Amino acid sequence: MRECKTVFHHQLKLFRQEKGMQVYYLIAILILGYISPVFLHNLQTSTTMTVITVIMLLKPLLVDSFATEKEQKTLESLLSTPIQMEHLLHGKSLFYFTFATVFFSVTSLGIVILSDKHLIVSAIILLSSWLTFYAICKLGTYASLNATNTASANRKITLIAYPLSLLLIVLISILFTGIKLAILISLCVYCLLMTIILVIFACLIRQRKRYIFYERNTVSKSHCYETDSSHSPKSQVSAVFRHEVRYFCKLHTLQLNYLVLIFSPAIFLCLLAYANKSVNISFAIILIALMMPRIPTNLVSYAIGGEKTYKTGESLLSTPIKISSMFLGKSLLPILVSIVVLVSSSLLSQVAVGLIQYQLHGFFVFASYTSSEWILVYPVTMLSCTLMIFLTGILSAVLRTPRYGLYVSTIIGSLFVVPVFVITSFTRNPLFWSILYAIALLICNLGCLLLITKRISRPTLMLHL
Repeated sequence: MRECKTVFHHQLKLFRQEKGMQVYYLIAILILGYISPVFLHNLQTSTTMTVITVIMLLKPLLVDSFATEKEQKTLESLLSTPIQMEHLLHGKSLFYFTFATVFFSVTSLGIVILSDKHLIVSAIILLSSWLTFYAICKLGTYASLNATNTASANRKITLIAYPLSLLLIVLISILFTGIKLAILISLCVYCLLMTIILVIFACLIRQRKRYIFYERNTVSKSHCYETDSSHSPKSQVSAVFRHEVRYFCKLHTLQLNYLVLIFSPAIFLCLLAYANKSVNISFAIILIALMMPRIPTNLVSYAIGGEKTYKTGESLLSTPIKISSMFLGKSLLPILVSIVVLVSSSLLSQVAVGLIQYQLHGFFVFASYTSSEWILVYPVTMLSCTLMIFLTGILSAVLRTPRYGLYVSTIIGSLFVVPVFVITSFTRNPLFWSILYAIALLICNLGCLLLITKRISRPTLMLHL
């Protein structure tokens, strides 16, 4: 017990050092628990959004628990301590479970206060969520420990977290039906399933020995800049872009996440229509503005931050490729992926509105955007994505570790939704403010581009590797 407490306090100490992420978590709690319920007035929808957010925040923490320590070559020293393997796992998983429960509980408190007062249902949801988060944290830390690198850990944790969170969302939906027999059976099946999962986890831990993890502690250098002297591309940008495309094709979990994002606004509209018996495409626009900056942030973090993580930045900078060509080549893929996701999610949202209209009123009409909405969806969103490419690239290259760059970029990216929310909800002349916001983003993009071309040089990047 004392060893678990030691590991827990160590994780807490590391968490306190991440001031930027603490601000980001606080902003997320305020938006989910104390701002969105004012407009949604629906406990089920708000709770479902909170569950999804907790899982999204918990996943990278679980990946970092052991897989990142392997890549940073600090796991050997951790395993050489007298702390038993079970206590290492339990201490780390207990900290992540505490984070998830505190985040969910504080957010749920605001949702219950501002939404419909279903106190008994809220209490059951709270306990069920705690049990789900506990199982995800236990299995997630174990998967991270058995993974060879962060990409492998991310895939394994995705296969654990998403099915269990989906099971919780289904249980929440059944709780709001009010059918007592269905609720009782669902709760019994759910508790039995969670018990079986935790028993299996306990058996796996007891069968594992410390030396097994020493053997697994090898990291393959999967992110390296491949060059071929016999191949002469037409341009330096083309060479960098082709390399990024080859690497992106290997990130199957990331591709799956982007596929989920494509359908998210349409699904969110359907959930709102089911709860409120009405549809408003403005909610899809706000969700698109919230999720889109995250796409280039992740891709640029892989492309530029990965060079620092896998120690391939020096070899890349030693090539005759210009810094501007290098950055442009690495930026093309995030731009193309953002365009595909944006157009797809926008069209699906319009189709979803038409289908909801057909379900509610008996006729199908393909929803069209107003002039201000079109500006917010396409020019503003793409300018936001482009700005996030510049900011993430600069921060990932200049800050001490790529992880800090990703955290700061994530916080900045979440702020882009605020002007969109204000324009769609409170302004009297949304077209004017939409154009003004687009111009402001364009100026910021030009400023970042000027900074990269004038201030970021090869020696500057070498100093930060």
